[in-house]
Amino acid sequence: MHVAITAGIRKGAKYVLKVAELLKNNPEFHFYLIGNQHNDMSCGHLITGNFFNNVTHLGPVLDQVELAKYMRSSDVLIFPSESDYCPNTVLEAMASGLPVWYHNSGGTPELVRRDKYLGGVPMTPENDIQPLHVLIENLADFRRDALSLTEKYFDSEIAGGQYLDLFKKLLES
Repeated sequence: MHVAITAGIRKGAKYVLKVAELLKNNPEFHFYLIGNQHNDMSCGHLITGNFFNNVTHLGPVLDQVELAKYMRSSDVLIFPSESDYCPNTVLEAMASGLPVWYHNSGGTPELVRRDKYLGGVPMTPENDIQPLHVLIENLADFRRDALSLTEKYFDSEIAGGQYLDLFKKLLES
């Protein structure tokens, strides 16, 4: 099970490291950190200090082709950010068929849950690993829903049309 996380400073890397610690003896799990987590004052030293044998810090990945490669090789995206309002990373992951394990805040829940579709599960403070097990046990269903969500609600044609409608309404008022 390869798990990718893309996050920056103060974006919740500490949650991922906590789970990595709990799963350190399970060879099925490996966590790839993409971004500037090494600059995080609360846990950056843990990321760069080789404290975890199941965590690989890749640093910032700016090449979109390379980033897509990491997404495709992963099974789940962990998005622990506590404050993003419309994270493109989540949309890109779901468009790649990656279910998202996310912090239940900001705009992420609105992106991941719509109507009958469920493209991931929220982190729960009372149980660090259970949501990840739910994703794994139902991986095919979550993958299908993640793709369906992006096709139905976030396709560029649909989103562009919604923006156009909004701009027209604003101009009329």
